[in-house]
This record gives sequence, structure tokens and C-alpha cells, in this order.
Amino acid sequence: MGSQKVKQLNEKAKNRTISKEEWKQLRWNKRFKRRRENGEIIYPVTFREHLYRWHGGSYKKSLPGKPLNDSVNNDF
Repeated sequence: MGSQKVKQLNEKAKNRTISKEEWKQLRWNKRFKRRRENGEIIYPVTFREHLYRWHGGSYKKSLPGKPLNDSVNNDF
């Protein structure tokens, strides 16, 4: 999302005229931006790779920044 779009959505939020969908986009963008600023490496993964490589087949398991199952190939 570009800076102009973010500025527009922030203005809409300030005026309380933002739609639910626009609000979700704005919140997602802020979360993503904070993670990048904290130095976290973020890259796209498929559903299969995310669940089986990074969570070992269960979302209850997780190691931040490290895959649980290296035997699952990267899809990207």
C-alpha cells in the first residue's frame, strides 16, 4: 500500500468515514510495517508451506523465525 493511500485511509479513520474493508487493509498494513521495522524477515509462503514447514502440521506449534520441518520444500 502506497503512502498516499495510507494517508487517505488515516484521514478517513480520523473523520470516522472509513469502511470495514478499508479499516482491515489499514490495520494489516500497520502490522506488516511494524514487523519490517523490527527487522523480521517476511516473505510469502503458500498455505501448505506455512502449515507444514513453519508449524509442523499444527498451528499450536511454532518457533519464531525458524521452520519446524525443513524437509518440506519452499514453494516460492
